[in-house]
Amino acid sequence: MAYAAPTKPVESIIPVSVLRAFDAAYLLSMIFLVISRIAPREFVTSSRITGLMICFGSGIYCIGVQRPLEGLSFIVFGGLNMGLELLFSAGKSGGGAGLSTVMLDMLVEFGKGDLGVFATAALGTLVVLKGWLWYAQQVIGVYAAHMESSGEQGVMLRYFSCCAQIALYTFSAYWISGVVNNIVRSTISGVYVSRYSHYAKPHSWPTLKAFEKSLANIGSLAVGPFKAGFRLHDSSSYIYSYISLHDVSYDAASENYNDVLEESSVAPFLTSSNNIDSCLDSIMALVSFTTAMLVYLYVYSVEGSYFENKVHINALLAFAVWVGFQVSALCMIPLKSGTATIFTILASSPVAFKRDFPAQYYKILETSPGIEVQDV
Repeated sequence: MAYAAPTKPVESIIPVSVLRAFDAAYLLSMIFLVISRIAPREFVTSSRITGLMICFGSGIYCIGVQRPLEGLSFIVFGGLNMGLELLFSAGKSGGGAGLSTVMLDMLVEFGKGDLGVFATAALGTLVVLKGWLWYAQQVIGVYAAHMESSGEQGVMLRYFSCCAQIALYTFSAYWISGVVNNIVRSTISGVYVSRYSHYAKPHSWPTLKAFEKSLANIGSLAVGPFKAGFRLHDSSSYIYSYISLHDVSYDAASENYNDVLEESSVAPFLTSSNNIDSCLDSIMALVSFTTAMLVYLYVYSVEGSYFENKVHINALLAFAVWVGFQVSALCMIPLKSGTATIFTILASSPVAFKRDFPAQYYKILETSPGIEVQDV
């Protein structure tokens, strides 16, 4: 089925849409990060309430500007995702939510006075933005060249060539963003491991040292995106925490971490009680969805028939969802990798944790009596 060519050139629509998607995802992610710093004890609940407010507010706004379908999408998404998450977390017995609260308190305490973890996430996000802008520019060039030659001979060959080039650029963009993501994860995990190992006398410039250590393991970080893609459950944050804690390769960390989970009586309880990951996952889903809807409204407001081209708008919305997910995932790494590092430390050596951090250990024990360990 043929579609009318947009009156406003694709070259001007897509880059602006990418920037708007990045701005929206970055702003929303920063709101949740600020909540985690200001009110770590209420983060799980307050972040979901904030998500509900964003969804319902956006839905009411869309209905007010005569976009009822988009408005209902926001409201239904907010009710089904954030509302149910809030209901389930409130209905849990105190262990999961209480343990998450204590972990976030420890996370803020370990990172007190050091904004390097947030600067690392911010720089990683900017690098990913640059990569996705490069990707958009290359795809636009390939698409424009294909449209210009669509009337010439060998249309099918040129079509397959266009698809192959777009697939290659998509793979490259995914791989680059995955490597940057892993470097940020490894660096932030290294910072928290340093804070844990030298709590009494912290090292100077822990972020820079952790970054240098991450670059030394660039080989493992480069193949990490492919190996993580074959896992049904994304345990990368825990694996990179294990790498930073024990200074081993990705393969060794993956195998040893699974052994730790099987042998430790603490680890299964911790991973099943961790309410933070589900909260962060719902936040990332919210940011991705909201980003796509804002791009949708922007494209709808553009004069011309661009919005009528369903092929263009569907691809653009899918791309906006991906940008929103990538940006929010990077911005949430200080929380996700930080809590994963504390969980990994406690699962790997609960006796040492109890000895070195008795106050934090007994706070955890108050919320989760099942993790009590015997002194050696």
